[in-house]
Amino acid sequence: MIEPNHTYQATYLRALDGDTYALRVDLGLRVAVSIEVRIRGINTPEVSGATKDAGLAATKAADEFLCSGPIVIVTYKDHRSFTRWVADLYVDQVSIAEHLLAAGVAVPYPSN
Repeated sequence: MIEPNHTYQATYLRALDGDTYALRVDLGLRVAVSIEVRIRGINTPEVSGATKDAGLAATKAADEFLCSGPIVIVTYKDHRSFTRWVADLYVDQVSIAEHLLAAGVAVPYPSN
């Protein structure tokens, strides 16, 4: 089990696909950084190829959810997937992973 490392406020910039997003993370002391985040624990279809329609549906569901309120991001020390940070995201204390799973546009992905 990977223990959470830090919790921050974030601003949503855009969805790269259903489980990867660009965020502006407020680090405090008037310091912010733009990063790409991969959601921990889920996988969504790709937005190209044979899964394009399902991938676009997942991306739309993520976009609508992340635009609905302030975002809290919980990161994990040095845990990355390619160049993206792996994290949990919450809007009004609701996990985006749980939201996308309940909407049927994501599946569990335990290895990230």
